[in-house]
Amino acid sequence: MLPYIPHVALLIGIAFIFYKVLLEKETFFKLNRWLLVASLLLAFLIPSIEIPATWSIWSESDTLWVASDIETDTDIEISPITNPSEKVATNALSDATIDNTNKAVLAEEPNAPSSVVKATPIPFYKTLDWKQILWMVYLVGVMIFGINLLIQFFALLFQIIRSPSIKDGKFRIIEMSADKAPYSFLNCVFINPSKYDWETYDQIIKHEKIHISQAHSIDMILAELLVVLQWFNPAAWYYRKAIENNLEYLTDSAMLHKGVEAEPYQLNLLKVSVPHYPIGLAMNYNQSILKKRIKMMNAKKSSVRTSWKYLAIMPILGLSIICFNAVKVVANQQTNTTLEIPAPAPEDQILNGSALSDVINEAIQLGTEIAENVVQEEVAKVVADLEDLERSFNGASPREMKGVWQAEIDGSQVCVRFDNSDLKRNSYWISTECFGKSEFSGLPTTEKEFTLERAAGKVIFNGKFEGSEGLGRYRFEQSTSFVSTLKQEGVRGEAKEETLFHFFLADMDRDFVRNLKNQGYKDLRMDDLKKLAIHDVDEQYIKEMAQLGYDDLSLGDLVKGRIHDVDPSYIKELKDTGFDNLNFNDLVKFSIHDVNADMVQELADAGFTDLNAEEIVKASIHNVTPDYIQELKSVGYALDDLDDIVKFSIHNVDADLVKALGDVGFKNLSPEEITKAAIHNVNEDYVREMAAVGYELNDISDIIEFSIHNVDADFVKALKSAGYKDLSSKQIKNAAIHNVSVKYINDLKAAGVDLPELDDVVKYKIHGVSVNFIEALEKAGYKDLNPDEIRKASIHGVDVGYINDLKATGMQLPYIEDVINFSIHGVRPSYIKDLQNLGYKDLSAKEIQKAKIHGVRPSTIKELNGLGFENIPMKEVIEMKIHGVSPRFIKDARAKGYKDLSLEEYKKIKIHGIYRN
Repeated sequence: MLPYIPHVALLIGIAFIFYKVLLEKETFFKLNRWLLVASLLLAFLIPSIEIPATWSIWSESDTLWVASDIETDTDIEISPITNPSEKVATNALSDATIDNTNKAVLAEEPNAPSSVVKATPIPFYKTLDWKQILWMVYLVGVMIFGINLLIQFFALLFQIIRSPSIKDGKFRIIEMSADKAPYSFLNCVFINPSKYDWETYDQIIKHEKIHISQAHSIDMILAELLVVLQWFNPAAWYYRKAIENNLEYLTDSAMLHKGVEAEPYQLNLLKVSVPHYPIGLAMNYNQSILKKRIKMMNAKKSSVRTSWKYLAIMPILGLSIICFNAVKVVANQQTNTTLEIPAPAPEDQILNGSALSDVINEAIQLGTEIAENVVQEEVAKVVADLEDLERSFNGASPREMKGVWQAEIDGSQVCVRFDNSDLKRNSYWISTECFGKSEFSGLPTTEKEFTLERAAGKVIFNGKFEGSEGLGRYRFEQSTSFVSTLKQEGVRGEAKEETLFHFFLADMDRDFVRNLKNQGYKDLRMDDLKKLAIHDVDEQYIKEMAQLGYDDLSLGDLVKGRIHDVDPSYIKELKDTGFDNLNFNDLVKFSIHDVNADMVQELADAGFTDLNAEEIVKASIHNVTPDYIQELKSVGYALDDLDDIVKFSIHNVDADLVKALGDVGFKNLSPEEITKAAIHNVNEDYVREMAAVGYELNDISDIIEFSIHNVDADFVKALKSAGYKDLSSKQIKNAAIHNVSVKYINDLKAAGVDLPELDDVVKYKIHGVSVNFIEALEKAGYKDLNPDEIRKASIHGVDVGYINDLKATGMQLPYIEDVINFSIHGVRPSYIKDLQNLGYKDLSAKEIQKAKIHGVRPSTIKELNGLGFENIPMKEVIEMKIHGVSPRFIKDARAKGYKDLSLEEYKKIKIHGIYRN
């Protein structure tokens, strides 16, 4: 029903609003990541799905767009029909019949029979194809943003090729010299190591490694492609930002999960963050979201109870499918469509020039409309239009409104039900209207015709009455004089049969139109009058609304008032309660939400006077009734603030809940505390269950937090059975937050780790210590480790692969402490091998750590060797690095005349400032 690209744009907007409103503040960062990516992909997939017509909520006539394969090079062949009663042979008209280079109108050929026509060109300004223009603008935008994306990619590639790098396992650290914030892309970390101290540098590398390990670059590539394809859509840009922000939240959470202290980490973020960040494709430190990141790190973990929000996207997407997806249409399209026109009639029936001109103008209008809209008409509708065209050539009247009628006589009235559903058209309607018996020409008791005539036309009934009930068929004949009258009064638009039939039912005449104009409604259209007729907006209603002060309403407002039963009596009743200055929109809201004078008065009697319109509507929406207010008062809650009562009602706080909480010791609670208790299902049963296992909590906030984190009696019993008794509420809560189960505790004991304190078990869980991890360490030769050593090894990423890679270099590491220190200071096996290849084969673990801590790079040693300094002891290399004696310094010093000096001498002139580079 919607074209593909706008449909995608709409779904992206829906997905972003859904995420922004419901999920952005949740701490389920992994789940948010997958939802954002999945929603993005579904936004491009869903519009390509065609659904059966029975699934769509729209009728065929309401369809905005239908997928079809109608050929664009169709020619119309006009041929005579030998049998005037034959059906029109074509199934559809293609918009290609009015081609940009061959647009034509029908004109009478001078010496040809009256049924023969030829084509002549129409003016150029009518040939503009706006769809094609918009399509070209869209493609230019895609091209510009696509080129920008390619430039970003090649810029990253150029940086990787031209910059020095260090291989760190599966990671590659690219050393930049520019003053830019660190960032990562694919398996590469881009950083200027000279800008940061060791602790900051180490945290940056760990942070970026998480981005790489979790393949965050894929998300960013998808986000960038989204912007390229939906560059015109503001929601796409916001969506990209949402993906990027969530990845940062996810990475920060992983850093804290690894044991990094939050406060120092946040301070380092402030050091690293800069306002100019590098490339959109890359993950980077962005100052603009720093406050949000710190806020999310300090935020309370989301409750599992809120996970229902993630399922809410499914019905939303399902609704979009039945509302906007294309409907499968089976159409018998042909390359050469034949429009059959009847053979010439007898001479006395041949169309005169004026009639033929009208037909030609109608054909031109139809063709121009098709060309401008560039939308394929549904097959059945086109066939109906062709039937009208055939009827016009035959000199017949336009298609009539007709169908079945049923009627019932009620006193002096006859109520008639008009039904045209038996015609099998694209749309049909059923309408019931009551008329005075005196309006009819007669009500027959035998099968015959009788009529009812009004200004807009007349209905010819065929049927009969038996007693007070009648049945038969009808047809409507419009009044051409009334159509002319409307045109003379300046009413714009096409007077369709259905529109005039509604005018007939509403008994609309010239006086009604003139009165509208006299009241200021100058620019009248047929569609506007049709709405007035359908919704019974008559002169009396307009006049009474004006007398009540609503004299500046648009025709749309008048229709809206009728639809929502905003009538003068309703307004007067509200005025009597004190609401005498309501604007029209407030009146409509009142009526929509069933606000009436009785409700206003009852709220006033309950003590809520001087309420504004918004408060009244809110009370009605959330079913705040006087009875509900009285029930709360009966249990001691005589609330003066209507907002508090509304919140109570929203969260199902009733008198029973308040009384139950009081019975278990929670008296004199604030409205906010009661609301929270209701939200998190804290009730009498829950409180008593917790008390039964030894937790009679006196503070409602503690019991609420227990419920938020799914602490129940069974969980507490399980912890006690595992040997952890006399626990504080905080300890139990922490265990629940971090999913510490009895199985996890028993598995640790089976692996030889018996932790006497539950807090230690929680720390193990936080840092991802599993039984498999402990067994792997034992297989690697590290047995009988104390619990603290195991935890540190897990925190700092010491795994079997890392240990085996270190041992493969020939390093003797009998103590797990040495391996942990290596991991802390970023000592990779490749670093050790590079040093060994330079001749440093017998370095101790401590020497290697020092070299790494002080930033000794193999490339620096190679440069020193190239300057003539070979076999330099590692201790001396470290001292050179500490004092800033770099290869560049030595080169500059030599250029200034300090040649043939030893490294020690170069160190002294650096330390004492004899020469500064």
